[in-house]
Amino acid sequence: MGSSGTAWVARSNQPQRFAPITLAEIRRTWHKCPSGANKLDFLKDRKAQNTFQEIAPRGMGVKLRIGIIGFGNGAHQRYLAALRTLADRLEIRAVCEPVTCRVAELVSSGVVRPYAGFRAMCRDPNVDAVVVLDTAWAGPLPILAACDEGKAVFLGKDVLLTPDELRSVRDRVAAAGVAFMAELPRRHYPATIRLKELIATRLGVPRLLFCHDRIPPREPQPGSRLNGGLNLRRHAAELVDWCTFVMGRGPRRVTAARCRAPVGHDSHLLTLTLDFADDSTSQSGPMAMVDCAHSSWEPWREALSYRPPPAMKVVCERGVAYLDPPANLVWFDQAGQHVEALDQEVPLTESMLMIFYRMVTSLIRRMTDIEDLCRAVKVVDIADRSAVEGCRLEIPET
Repeated sequence: MGSSGTAWVARSNQPQRFAPITLAEIRRTWHKCPSGANKLDFLKDRKAQNTFQEIAPRGMGVKLRIGIIGFGNGAHQRYLAALRTLADRLEIRAVCEPVTCRVAELVSSGVVRPYAGFRAMCRDPNVDAVVVLDTAWAGPLPILAACDEGKAVFLGKDVLLTPDELRSVRDRVAAAGVAFMAELPRRHYPATIRLKELIATRLGVPRLLFCHDRIPPREPQPGSRLNGGLNLRRHAAELVDWCTFVMGRGPRRVTAARCRAPVGHDSHLLTLTLDFADDSTSQSGPMAMVDCAHSSWEPWREALSYRPPPAMKVVCERGVAYLDPPANLVWFDQAGQHVEALDQEVPLTESMLMIFYRMVTSLIRRMTDIEDLCRAVKVVDIADRSAVEGCRLEIPET
């Protein structure tokens, strides 16, 4: 296995010579094979039927070369430290950022090559995977360009895409056969993981879920899609995905209400009621109430942090749990109160990048991230219509 993410396969007719096969090429051809026999034919075509273990990356000693698109909106501070910690596995080889001063430190090393356009960066043969942190006005185009070049994609949580754009990305990812991971950090909180364990062992099936989020004020970013109410939609989609992950199923119906502040105040409130019952006439099925608020009223900014409610409250068959991310969990059952302050050995961003690394350096194809992201954004889109029409709306399966 080459140190730059390339599998080296010995040809059977020339045992002393080696031919490079990139991970992107292996993954793209491997997933297009519909059956096991065709997969073996692929190996025979490469004259490497006896070296399958050499082709299948083990995730040990493989350095994945990545290109980064967008280093604005705080992405530099959140991701750079994690990438440096994982330097033995993830190597930054290219960066595409319109504001060059944001990447001056990276480029000064001489290893990272700056690009003015994302398509040129995706065509760089020294890039194995693309980390999309901010697309600004470009929307889904950088992701589609990476798929066209057979490059794996890590999608940052600050990238806002419409339901139609997400569907086009999902179809392109499926056609290209590349690895794709969406940053859904709430799923990976230590408290969330522990809560799922308690649901399976002690608390039982969730019956009622309350989810609350107060979005802190942020400075407007020129050219960004996350200004105004769009930032609220992104946070609401994250909460919907979080509720879906805890419930273990997708919602069937949604009822929403929206409140906007008077002109001159950038304040929004979105409340969703998610019905997870299979039967539309059922009154006892699992439900979730999501409250997402954004306010930047300067005169009482300190009030935003006064007695905040728990980020999530889950009422289950045999107990109740209160979760405050990332690592605080309090739960109650017949034995009384249990307080858990969970250890977070690895920072969350570093943990998710490591998951992405393992995903790319394997032949296991996972489409759940893009499917779940499409579903969450679709629910928020239907919730907008529910708020306008003032009624409960069904969520289609596809």
